[in-house]
Amino acid sequence: MPVDMRAKPYYLDDEAVQWVEDTIASMSLEEKIGQLFFNMGSSRTEEYLKMTVDKYHIGGIRYNPGTAAEVH
Repeated sequence: MPVDMRAKPYYLDDEAVQWVEDTIASMSLEEKIGQLFFNMGSSRTEEYLKMTVDKYHIGGIRYNPGTAAEVH
């Protein structure tokens, strides 16, 4: 089912739509699947975060509560 990225809620212009289409077309199946997941962020170390993104291609990270300095 095609998504109209020019309509609500996206409102993308032609250049942005092209970027999305090109980016998705260049992704491997593993990268596309990884984008479906958000990691809980069990560690805040740079090494852990880089490994998680590089290995699993996750769409994002959800942090446990912490101070702004800890999360940053």
